[in-house]
Amino acid sequence: MLGTYNQALGRFDRAIMAYRSAELLQEREGKARLHFWIGDCLEAQGKREEALAAFLKVPYLYGDQGLWGATATLRAAALCEAAGDLDQARPLYEKVRAEQGEASELGRAAAEALQRLPGRGER
Repeated sequence: MLGTYNQALGRFDRAIMAYRSAELLQEREGKARLHFWIGDCLEAQGKREEALAAFLKVPYLYGDQGLWGATATLRAAALCEAAGDLDQARPLYEKVRAEQGEASELGRAAAEALQRLPGRGER
């Protein structure tokens, strides 16, 4: 796919254009994946707010695409945590932990992130 090729080369604006163009041809899972990759490109460019919005669109628009939504929510939480916005990161991590369960890799990652957050990281 043209988007992944451009992304691998660090041509993030071209990759985003390709992903947005390809979205018209995709089913729900493909659209969720493309929105996730757009968030990935925006994050690589240092566009934190735009990346956060792109990641949060995945579970909002494609909530039936569980793993894509959970992974995007986890990435959004990590962006918030890195920016020091723990009040926004915490509920996102809690959502992933609750939806995926701590037996899953994503749920475990969310639980571990909650433990390292200062304050109410424990249950």
